[in-house]
Amino acid sequence: MIIPEHFRISHIILATRNVYEAAFRLRAETGLGFYDGGYLDTTATKIFPLGAGAYIQMTGSVDPFAALDTEKAPAVKRAMENLKDGDRFTNLMLEPEFIEDMEEVAKVRGEKVTDNRPGGNVPVGGRLQVNGLRVHTASITATKPLPKGIPGLNYFYDKAGHPSGQPVEPFPGLIRPLGVAWIEMGASEAEVSKAIGFSVAHLPFHYNGKKPGLYSFAVKSEKGEIVVKRNSNADAV
Repeated sequence: MIIPEHFRISHIILATRNVYEAAFRLRAETGLGFYDGGYLDTTATKIFPLGAGAYIQMTGSVDPFAALDTEKAPAVKRAMENLKDGDRFTNLMLEPEFIEDMEEVAKVRGEKVTDNRPGGNVPVGGRLQVNGLRVHTASITATKPLPKGIPGLNYFYDKAGHPSGQPVEPFPGLIRPLGVAWIEMGASEAEVSKAIGFSVAHLPFHYNGKKPGLYSFAVKSEKGEIVVKRNSNADAV
């Protein structure tokens, strides 16, 4: 049985043209701190903890030769096209409280849970952190991709090393985040719930009626809400 309330906001993925400049800019705009999240393949990462187990995963390509790789070139070209007008949200991820919750969703969808830990059912992978350790997660292998703009699911095995709970780089005047206040979503609650496989009524989604996607979000803090707005993944190619 799927228990919707076991699923919470995990992270917001924000793709950038220059991950270093974009991290400094977002910190200056919001007062939120970040740390170096390491890299995966050709993509570097900066992590902005948001409180209550949530975070921003800011990404950016750091391999100028990736576009020359004949296998990766189409994907790289699409990614570059999507960033032509600036930083863009690429996805919103939800995380279940227990791995059994993920398995239940996969069962209902007729899909499988992937495990990228050593000995798991897919090749060892995950983002390589600056401490040399991999971030191992579970996800769902979709037989048919979810519609664009619909939240994905992941589960982190290492709770102590969860990306949301790591210390940020020291910087004057940082604001302590207290969790996600709301997320502006396209489509409707009914459309998102149907696509994802369970009700999302308990999540702080505000629907604007536009195409499915992530448009903006706000973070709670002792100084009020901090709003982050970037290009939406609804308009990505």
